[in-house]
Amino acid sequence: MNIKELEATHTQAKDIRSLLNMKYDAHHNMTQIYNETAKIRRERLGGLKPMRWTLIEAQRLGYFIECEFDDQRRVTRLFLCHPESIQMLLAWYFIVLIDSTYKTNKYKQPLVQLIGVSPVKKNFNIGFALIYWGSLGPTSSRQCRWGDTNAIF
Repeated sequence: MNIKELEATHTQAKDIRSLLNMKYDAHHNMTQIYNETAKIRRERLGGLKPMRWTLIEAQRLGYFIECEFDDQRRVTRLFLCHPESIQMLLAWYFIVLIDSTYKTNKYKQPLVQLIGVSPVKKNFNIGFALIYWGSLGPTSSRQCRWGDTNAIF
């Protein structure tokens, strides 16, 4: 049991500290744990920026990806959807819930989640959209049209 194995299983930092302190009868502080887990995550990214790694990993896993970039190669719009989610949506298109968080992520941009409901009242994830409002403002019709057409297929 080491930090890398615990971090891979999404163990929380406070629990990692407790387990290591019990195992090695030592005192590890939270800063040490945070620094080590950050180092492990950077190694996992292989030198790529998190958004680039996400796009590569999603493509590797077969996700449907719709992405647009600005002049500086920054992501301005991103839509991710798993192929199985598309099949489920085509079968059960009666109810689609759309939820948006606003300025709660690292980039301070809205994250839109689309959720479907099956006939047995079970929710399934359809996809996610990250939309950069930029200088157009949050009520831009171009932004809204992009989200509508890409989310609804």
